[in-house]
Amino acid sequence: KYSFKGNISYSLFIKSLEKKYPECTIFFYDYNGIFLGASPEKILSNNQNSISIDALAGSINREKDSNKDIVNKENLLKDKKIIDEHDIVVKGIIESLSKININSKCSDKHILKLKNIYHLKTCITAQKNNENIFDILDTIAPTPALSGYPRNEAIKIIKNIESYDRGWYSGVIGWIENNLNANFYAGLRSAYIKDDYIYIYAGAGITKDSIPNNEWDEIINKMSTIDEIVNE
Repeated sequence: KYSFKGNISYSLFIKSLEKKYPECTIFFYDYNGIFLGASPEKILSNNQNSISIDALAGSINREKDSNKDIVNKENLLKDKKIIDEHDIVVKGIIESLSKININSKCSDKHILKLKNIYHLKTCITAQKNNENIFDILDTIAPTPALSGYPRNEAIKIIKNIESYDRGWYSGVIGWIENNLNANFYAGLRSAYIKDDYIYIYAGAGITKDSIPNNEWDEIINKMSTIDEIVNE
């Protein structure tokens, strides 16, 4: 949390996010405060009868040293903890879709490269029948990457152990076009600004094989998406 005085140039804030994170969806909402950020994760898109979902889970920090950075990237596809974390998310999304009789297909795992981090990503696609896009969204969100698996049990645990309100962080943001095509993203790498305070949010996926210090380093790195712009 930062306090500030005076006005913030939101246009410069957004331009900086666009420049630093061109692979992400940049968002800005002005409603009872400002919620903005650069989301790498598409929760759901709909193009006529085709839907697509990004399973984005399993990450490793980028390194300034190019040789170390190459090693980190290669390890992303080998690390058992990262692979298990990713596969849990893919499994949860596929199971959620099957509950409303949607059969899906998965791409091969590949790496999403951002300025400060590598993510493991699988694209999930399907054909929808007459399902309302909001019904599909309600069925899959929050994905295991944003809640846990099994989802209902995980959400109960989160409510019991988290002593703070996530607010809009990790919630669904997006839009629907006039032809009813839609795009929805996770509210990640984000900040909420209100009453002379900036609140920065980030999180990491926890499994039984997680090393706490590594997860904390990942969270700090993710927060730098917003933090470095605040401190420019």
